Amino acid sequence: FMFHVVRAREPRRVFSHVSDIQKPILKVLAGGFAVIVMFALPGFFLFGKEANGHFKDFTTAVGTLFALSSFDNYTSLLNSSHLGSFMFFVAFILVNNIFLMSVVLDITINFYTDAERDQLKSERKKEMQGIVKAFSYLDPSNEGIISFRVFKAVMAYLRPDLSTLKLRILYDICGTRCDPQQ
Repeated sequence: FMFHVVRAREPRRVFSHVSDIQKPILKVLAGGFAVIVMFALPGFFLFGKEANGHFKDFTTAVGTLFALSSFDNYTSLLNSSHLGSFMFFVAFILVNNIFLMSVVLDITINFYTDAERDQLKSERKKEMQGIVKAFSYLDPSNEGIISFRVFKAVMAYLRPDLSTLKLRILYDICGTRCDPQQ
């Protein structure tokens, strides 16, 4: 997303990129919240009666797991001596942080590659329009064929080291390979 903000040439494009990525990001956030809720329910029933109070009710359990998903103050949660609580928290960390992080990266990469593909298509279209315009200057009769005189003048600018004989051979090769009538 940040690449698009930096690369955008005008504010309108920045806002279009932001609005394009909102829906996938909201889906990931909803998935993350669903994982927290799915772990908060068993956490509330398993650890709700412990003295530390991290799971005393459902909303506190959700807040505790949100704090754990951001790795904020997670050491106080893992001080329990129960093997079951340790396995519960490790499973939550693995599912929430590793799995959801890969989903976020996948969405970001897909969005970036789609935007790059669209930008390349736009650049190719502009390039093709430029080629057509340049060819119209080189072919004023609009016959679709460039004369040897024009070809020689263009090639003298692009490759001044080529002799007239080599230019004639190139022109003849292009004429036989590129002629749409053949």
